[in-house]
Amino acid sequence: VYQANHPDTLIKNRNIQAVPIRQLEKLAADLWLMSPPCQPYSRQGHQRGLEDARSDSFRYLLDALTQMKNPPSVILVENVVGFESSQGREELVATLNTLQYRFQEFWLSPDQFGVPNSRLRYFLLAIRGDRFRAEPSATAADAAFGNSSTLMYHLPGALQFEPGLPTSEFGTFDDAYRVAVEQSQVSDYSYPQQVCIAEACAIGSKKKKNNAGCLTSHPPRMGILSSTHLARHLPGSGRLLLRWGRLLDIVRPEERRSLCFTKGYSHKVEGTGSVFQVCICVAIPMAFEQLDVPSPGAGWPAVEALELRYFTPQEMLRLHGFPTDFVIPSSVTDRQARKAIGNSLCVTIVAHLLDL
Repeated sequence: VYQANHPDTLIKNRNIQAVPIRQLEKLAADLWLMSPPCQPYSRQGHQRGLEDARSDSFRYLLDALTQMKNPPSVILVENVVGFESSQGREELVATLNTLQYRFQEFWLSPDQFGVPNSRLRYFLLAIRGDRFRAEPSATAADAAFGNSSTLMYHLPGALQFEPGLPTSEFGTFDDAYRVAVEQSQVSDYSYPQQVCIAEACAIGSKKKKNNAGCLTSHPPRMGILSSTHLARHLPGSGRLLLRWGRLLDIVRPEERRSLCFTKGYSHKVEGTGSVFQVCICVAIPMAFEQLDVPSPGAGWPAVEALELRYFTPQEMLRLHGFPTDFVIPSSVTDRQARKAIGNSLCVTIVAHLLDL
C-alpha cells in the first residue's frame, strides 16, 4: 500500500532496530512521526508496557535520540488512551526533557474536528529549538508548549482551524467544535444507493427550513457502488444478523457519528466499528422487534430491509482523513485493507497538530 502511494520512494522492509544510529543521522530528518505498537498499552491487552517485546523498537528510537548529534526538530507520537499513564510515556518524557524539547500532550478525537467518527487517541507533540514555522508574534500554541504533564483535550487556538466558522460567535473551544461536528454528516463519506439517497434528500428538504445541516446540502453522488460491489460489503448471512444483529452499531446517512474502526472490522461483530444502513425507509427498532417473533426466521425480512452493509475501505479512508487520491492496490483484499486502516490513525488530527 505504501509503495503504491509513494512509487518514487525507496522502501527498505526491515526491523527498525537494525538501522544503525549513523544512518538515522545521515537521513537528517527534521520531523519524526512515531506510532509505537499499541498492544502493550491497550486496555484490552495485558498492559505489559516496556516489558512487552513489541516495545523494543520504541525504546531503541528513544535511545537513538540521545546519541544523535542532530535529533529531529519536531517529534509527534500517537498511541491509544492509556499510554499517558505508562512507563513508556515516562521514558519518552524523560528523553525529551534531557534533550530540551518543549512538548504538549493531548487526547483528541476526529469528531472534535467535524469528522463523523469517534477515535479518541493520545498524542504528544514535541518541538526542539525555534519553532519550525516562524511567526511574527506569539500564538496560543507557543503559550501552551512547555513541559507540563497536563493533558489538553483540544488544540490551543482551536478556533483558527475552522476558517468557515463565524468564530466571533463562540465563547469556548467546545462550542466551536460542537458546531463543526454538527456541520458534518456520515453521508459525506459513504455511498448510499441512489434510490435511498434520493429519498433521504426528499426528507432532508422538508427539514431544511429548520436545519441547515440536512442532507439536501449533499447532492446524490455519481459513480456509486454497483450492486455486485456492494454485495462484498454485506455483514454476513441472515443467521449471523439474527444472532448478533443487536450488537451492531448502525448509522444512517444523516447521522453525524460512527464508532472507531479497529483491525477486526468486518470479521468481528462487537466493538469493531459501525455498519451503514443503506435504506432509511425502515426504522431500526421496528425491524429488530420482529426478531422476537416466535416463528423461526420470521424477523429476517424486516432486518434485511434495512440493507445493512459495512463501510467500504474507501469510505473508511475518508473518515480517517486520507487524501482522495490515496490508492489501495487491487492485490489488497477488502479485509486486508480494513485491517490496515483500523491500525492506522486520523490524518486530519495529525495535520492540525503539525500546523500549530
